[in-house]
Amino acid sequence: KAKIGLYLSKGPKDKYPFHSEVLGEFASLFDFEGMSFSDALRSFLSRFRLPGEAQCIDRLMESFANRLYEVSNSAESGGEDDQA
Repeated sequence: KAKIGLYLSKGPKDKYPFHSEVLGEFASLFDFEGMSFSDALRSFLSRFRLPGEAQCIDRLMESFANRLYEVSNSAESGGEDDQA
């Protein structure tokens, strides 16, 4: 679990674009629909161990937040994709 967390959070994006893409795809695997914030966060964090570096944690949490926003936005719009 620790190695997964380190791999996914490796950055910055401009220096490690592949790792950033993998993190985005990893986050897209989660369906948080109908979950509370705490349940969604618990589900996300149960798949890996958070690294110790604050910047790495920030990258992981940003990816989680983006995915949670996508899912909640999709649920509110009735499943339609309103992105431009």
